[in-house]
Amino acid sequence: MKEDMQIEDGRETDHVRMASSTIENEDRLLSRPPVRIEILSSAENTPLLDKDLHEILGDASSSCEFSSYVDRNGETFVKIECVVSEDEKERVWDLMRFKHKKDCVISSEPS
Repeated sequence: MKEDMQIEDGRETDHVRMASSTIENEDRLLSRPPVRIEILSSAENTPLLDKDLHEILGDASSSCEFSSYVDRNGETFVKIECVVSEDEKERVWDLMRFKHKKDCVISSEPS
């Protein structure tokens, strides 16, 4: 039998089972749904938030969407929605909360 064959007498070897399990786990991780992070802030903070998001996320321009609105008191706010992977969420969440905890409301779905 060739050395690269991993099936003996119709049964899988431990190596094949481990490789198969690893691939299944990787597929499950890759197929996780993206996480949406929402940041609400006053319009004055937009340049700083944009700069920080570009530093944290290499592809912030394609993964974040900016929109603005005026509240009942006439104040302009910006809402930033970023769609990121579960792994990126932790890093983005931690850094944005650290830098902008006092001047933003940050939430995510799923949390």
